[in-house]
Amino acid sequence: MSTAAQSAQLLAAYAAFRTARSVEDLFAAAAEAAPAATGFDRAIIAAVRDGHLTAAGSRPIGHGPSDELRRRLMADPVRLRPGTEEAEHTRLVRRPRAAGRVPGAAEALGLGAHALAVVAPRSKALALVVVDRARRPPSAADLERVDAFAGLVAIALGHLLLRRQVADLAQEVRQFAGTAQALAAEVRDAPAAIVGEGLVDPRLIAGADAGRGDAADVYGRLSEKERPVARLVAAGRSNREIAAALTLSPETVKSHVASILRKLGVPGRVEAATLLLRAER
Repeated sequence: MSTAAQSAQLLAAYAAFRTARSVEDLFAAAAEAAPAATGFDRAIIAAVRDGHLTAAGSRPIGHGPSDELRRRLMADPVRLRPGTEEAEHTRLVRRPRAAGRVPGAAEALGLGAHALAVVAPRSKALALVVVDRARRPPSAADLERVDAFAGLVAIALGHLLLRRQVADLAQEVRQFAGTAQALAAEVRDAPAAIVGEGLVDPRLIAGADAGRGDAADVYGRLSEKERPVARLVAAGRSNREIAAALTLSPETVKSHVASILRKLGVPGRVEAATLLLRAER
């Protein structure tokens, strides 16, 4: 096959998996495309996780022989033992030496004439492309094609992980903006008076004095679900931190905080925190 034809096959394979929406979908689509793109009989994209090659959590592959390989690896992950071919690949050794090689994935998975190539976006080994066929050991040209294919998988995986990071960052920015707007509105709308040397809310002083030393009364106004939220509000935790600490959704925490403010008769969480802390003294 000409170099141009091989390049066309690789690009066609890349087009088949580059738009995957999840890592599982990407690995399954890449495994389906790999045999035609690399000239082998079956293929799997094995994740590198916790010192093992694994197919845990993988999606079925729409290519029978390849899916058989996936199921075998899913049932029995391969430990990355020092000196094995696969362990050397994950160390980003381009061509591990075969002489004296420790038995590993080839024996565990029953591979024939095979080739491995690392998927390493940003130079971090996250997976291995594993391909094999019944006979005809891979030539240098075959190995180059498998390496090129793994490089395309790495590009697609890198883009997918970047899109996920951007989405997570956008969500954090939206949450921060919402919190900032709420705090700004709270400061803007709170009535204040000059007392002593500072600017304070007279309702805060009245509420704090009324609640001092009366924790049972203050917390008694709250439901059982609201009390742990109130204690974290008193500790100065944000809604997001409270949600993580109590394993609640941000929306649930927001609802509890609003109810706490209403039941305590205070305009904001700063006043609520002060009232709760005074009550505990």
